[in-house]
Amino acid sequence: SAKKVYVATIDNIGIYQEGTLLSKHHAFRGEKDIATAHSVVSVTFENGRKYTYDSSVTDPLFPNLMTFSTKVEDIIHVDNTRGKIQLLHNHWKAVDVTVTVTGRDQVLESSTEIACNLQPAVGDVDLGSIDGIPLQPLEIGETFELPIRINTGSLNLGTFDLYIYFDPTILSILNPMAAVTFNQNKNEVKSGILDAIVDEGVLHFSGSIDSDSLGGPNALLGQVQFVTLKAGLAKITGEVELLGSTDLPSIDI
Repeated sequence: SAKKVYVATIDNIGIYQEGTLLSKHHAFRGEKDIATAHSVVSVTFENGRKYTYDSSVTDPLFPNLMTFSTKVEDIIHVDNTRGKIQLLHNHWKAVDVTVTVTGRDQVLESSTEIACNLQPAVGDVDLGSIDGIPLQPLEIGETFELPIRINTGSLNLGTFDLYIYFDPTILSILNPMAAVTFNQNKNEVKSGILDAIVDEGVLHFSGSIDSDSLGGPNALLGQVQFVTLKAGLAKITGEVELLGSTDLPSIDI
């Protein structure tokens, strides 16, 4: 009878999205519950044979060789047997994907970490960096700008009415009179009207854009300047009241 050969080492684990190797700096990106990635794991057997498992392959040579998991199941969904991954939420730090293989005398385990960064659906707004972790760790007293991006689909942004919610015990807006500044690229935002009100942990801002060239899946409307007040984990969220196009009459985005 054939002698059973066990895996001796897990040599490498990588998570890929559309051909790009994901990491702390190259985030797992896309729309909530839609974006997917796949696992690629290289192992060496006791007899020296090397094998690479790719979860994007329909019929792998050894389909039940390894199992997959994560500690943050509310951020990414990991198919335990196949290693396919689905993006569920943003996260403030890189998250783990772990592969486990049964060796001859022990269980072998290896992990990698990836950033998770949701991208806005059409008519939605994204806060923070476009890649990597949405907002990097900050020092107390540090000033930072929070980018505001909008997915306008095939239309161009004309009017907007948005809310941003934050923890006022941890974060503060430096100058409420100039809480939000427009994208400085004159090819995208030539000029416009912007009105902002800050009340405790709520920033409400609205306005219009004179140009008809700010559009696409990640259109940068502007940025909000915050300062950190003390240590802690601050959650920043938002709500869309209105996004209108430059078409006449205006069409909701």
